[in-house]
Amino acid sequence: PANATTATLTLDPTADTTSESNETAIVTVAAGPGYTVGAPSSATGTILNDDSPLFLALSYSQTSTGVIVNFNRPLNSAMLNLYDIQGDVFGAADLTLVGATNGHVRGSLVVDPNLQRATFVATAGRLPPDNYTLTLRGASDSFQDVPGQVLDGDANGSAGGNYVQTFVVNAP
Repeated sequence: PANATTATLTLDPTADTTSESNETAIVTVAAGPGYTVGAPSSATGTILNDDSPLFLALSYSQTSTGVIVNFNRPLNSAMLNLYDIQGDVFGAADLTLVGATNGHVRGSLVVDPNLQRATFVATAGRLPPDNYTLTLRGASDSFQDVPGQVLDGDANGSAGGNYVQTFVVNAP
């Protein structure tokens, strides 16, 4: 602004989900018509990599009819098994929602077009009041990203382990 002696410049790097090295940003300001630049005329900063090399479930939120899970990278939905009607050919269910009183919740998994969000919708509609446990299985035959990285469900820094969350649905 006119007559100002200082100015602030904010760099806002575009977020992505690609794990990469930290990057250096150098900003240099040069004098121009009607103003001068004192020392220092340049600044150096580091853009830190905030992307995990692992496939993670970033967050979940409950809905009246199930749950929504957000992932840090695109999900390989072709690998998923919600239930096995062929006599345990496909193994354990990859996603379970279990009520302490009402037991296993039957439903469907809807994966968003960007493949980074999955919504579990209960077949019966609204979830009845109960204490629920959501489990996403992190194993070589379950939740994986598109390149095939197994879900680090327990967020311990290595692929594998279940993502487990609990929540309560109260009576209306």
